Amino acid sequence: MKDSNGGGDETMRFIVDMDFRSQFELARPTSTYSELTASLPSIFVESEEKLMEIICLVCLANSINNFLKTIQRWNIDLVVLFSYCQI
Repeated sequence: MKDSNGGGDETMRFIVDMDFRSQFELARPTSTYSELTASLPSIFVESEEKLMEIICLVCLANSINNFLKTIQRWNIDLVVLFSYCQI
């Protein structure tokens, strides 16, 4: 790939996965996780940086959903206040 000034060659590495979305399938996903993974492309062609961003996002979404499943419903408001607002 050439840089914008027409100078020397700059190599950019791309990752290609022909079945990308299926890599994130879970046995019992939450509806939010299912919506998130449904928005992923089935064929992925992007840079390594973009791949890492997507993986971090999907893993974070899964972690948050698992955390919220483990606490009692009446404690959710308090947990959110103490965790994120640092009250």
